[in-house]
Amino acid sequence: MAEEAKKKKRGDVFSAGTTDEEKKKRFNAGGIIAMAGFLAGGVFQAMWMAVTPRLLGEQGMGLFSPLFQAAYAVATLIALGIPQTIVTFVSKHYENEFDESLKFMTDGCRLMFVVALGVVAVSTAASLFAASAGAMSAFAAALTIVFMITIAFMALFWGVNGILNGFQRLDLMTIGNIVYPIGIFAASTALIVAAQRTMPGADRWDVVGAVAGVGIGHLIALGVAMAVVAKTGLVPVKRLIAFKSAHGLYGRILKFGGITAVAFFSMTLAQNLTTIIVRVVGMNGLPFEGMRGPLFSSARNCVYETASKSCEAAIGHFGNALIYGLAPMLITGIAVAVIPAMSEAEDRGRRDLMQHYYTSAMSQSMAIIGCFIALFGVIIGPLIEIMNGKEFPAEVMHPLGVLGVIGGSGLALLFVLINMFTGLKRPQIPAVILVAVVVAMTVSITALSYTRNILWPMAGFIGPVWIGCAVCFVMAVRVFGLKFPWSAFYEPAAAAIIPVALVLFALPPVMPVAGREWATGLATLVVLAPYWIVILLFEKRRKKAVPPADSDELMKESSS
Repeated sequence: MAEEAKKKKRGDVFSAGTTDEEKKKRFNAGGIIAMAGFLAGGVFQAMWMAVTPRLLGEQGMGLFSPLFQAAYAVATLIALGIPQTIVTFVSKHYENEFDESLKFMTDGCRLMFVVALGVVAVSTAASLFAASAGAMSAFAAALTIVFMITIAFMALFWGVNGILNGFQRLDLMTIGNIVYPIGIFAASTALIVAAQRTMPGADRWDVVGAVAGVGIGHLIALGVAMAVVAKTGLVPVKRLIAFKSAHGLYGRILKFGGITAVAFFSMTLAQNLTTIIVRVVGMNGLPFEGMRGPLFSSARNCVYETASKSCEAAIGHFGNALIYGLAPMLITGIAVAVIPAMSEAEDRGRRDLMQHYYTSAMSQSMAIIGCFIALFGVIIGPLIEIMNGKEFPAEVMHPLGVLGVIGGSGLALLFVLINMFTGLKRPQIPAVILVAVVVAMTVSITALSYTRNILWPMAGFIGPVWIGCAVCFVMAVRVFGLKFPWSAFYEPAAAAIIPVALVLFALPPVMPVAGREWATGLATLVVLAPYWIVILLFEKRRKKAVPPADSDELMKESSS
C-alpha cells in the first residue's frame, strides 16, 4: 500500500526515476527550486531586515542580533542531528526499501518532538522558579522562555521538512521555506510595535517581541510542512507525534545524529558566534586592570551619552552588516539537495554520480557566491543605509558589509560541503573540521577585538571559515576521490572583473547616498546583467565540451 501511494504521488522531474539522467535532472531542479524558494522567502526576509533595525534602533539591534544568531545555534544543538539523519536514511531506503524510510521518518519525528517538548518544559520551569526566587527579573525570565519556545519550533520544523527532503521532493519542502520568512516578518513587526506602544521603559520588551516573532514564523511553517506531508499520503501525520518509539530506532538515530549534530552545531556556531563574541568581549573586555570594556566606539558621526552606548551602537552596526553578509547562505538550496542525492549515489557505489553532484554543487555555489561578493563589494554600504536608515550610514557600513559577505560566502560554501559529507555518511569528517574552525574563530575574533577597531573581528571570522573549506576540498579528494572543479573559482572571477571595474571607475559614485539612491540601482544593474551573461556562456561552453553519456550502462562502466 505504501509503495502504491509512493508511486501515485510522484510526478514531473521529481519522480524517483532510476536512470542517471533523471537523477541528475532531479538534483539540478531540486537545487534550483529550493534556491528559488529561499529567494522568494528572501523578499520578506529583506523586508524584515529593513523594518526590524528601524524599529529596534542600533542599540536594540545590539541586543537582538546576538539573540537571533544564538537561536539558530541552540536549535541546532537540541535537534541532535535528527533532521539530517531523517534526510540521509529516508533517501537511502526510499527507492528499494520504502518501508524502512517510513520507519526512520516516524521515529525521527517522534524523537524530535520528545526532545523539543522536554527542553521547553525544563527551561520554562527553571525560569519561573528563578524569577519567583528573585534570581532573575521578569523580563529575563520572559525572554528566556520565549527564546526556548522559539528554538523548539525551529527544530520541529526542520525535522518535518526533512521528510520531504529525504523523498527528494524539494518542490514540496520549499513551501515551508517560503512561509516562515513571511511569518517572521509579519509576527515580528506586529509584536515589536505592540511592545513599544504598551510596554515602554528600560527593559527592551520590543526585543522579546522580535524573538517571539521568529518563533511564530517557524510555528506557522511547521503547520504548513505537516499539512504538506499529510497531503502526500505517504504517512499519517498523527503517527509522527508520540512519545514512544514505533520501530525501536531511537538509538540508531541518536548514534548517527549525535556525530552529525557536532558538525551542524559547530557550523551554526561558526555562523552565529561572531556577533556574540564581539558583544561579550566588546562590552566587557578582559577582567584585568586597563583591559576592561567597552572596547569599541561607533564610527557614526553622532554624540552618545556614554561610552557603553557608543560601543553597543558599533556592535549593532557590526551585527547588522553580518546579517547582510550572510546573504550567500541562499545556496542552502543547493546544500539541502546534496544530502539525499549523495546518500543514494554512495549507497549504490556510483562514484561517477557522486563526482557529478560535487562538481554541480561547487559550480552553482561559487557562481552565486561570486555574484554576492561582486555586487556587495560596490553597493553594500549604500544598500544598508537605504534599507535601514541613517543610523546605519553607508560610509560606516560599507567596509563591514564587504568583509561580512566574504566571510559569509566561505561559511555558505562550508555548509554545502558538510551536507555533502553527511550524505556520504561520513559526518565525523566535517565534525572535526568544524570544531577546529569554531575554536580558531573564537580565539581570533577575541584577540582581534582588542585592536579596538570593529573591522578586525571580521578578519577573525573570514580566515578560519575559508581554511575550513580548503581542508574539506582536500578530504573530498583523499577519502572519496572527488576532484575539485577549479573552473568554479576562475569563472565567477572572470565574470565579475569588468562589471565591477565599470562601477568603480566609470559610473557616478554610490556614496554619499542622500539624493543619489539611483546610483545604487544603476550599479546593481551594471554588475548583475554582465555577470550572469558571462556565467551562462561558461555553462553553455561546458555543456558542449562534455556531452552527456550515451546510456546508463556507459556511466556504470566508467564508475567501475
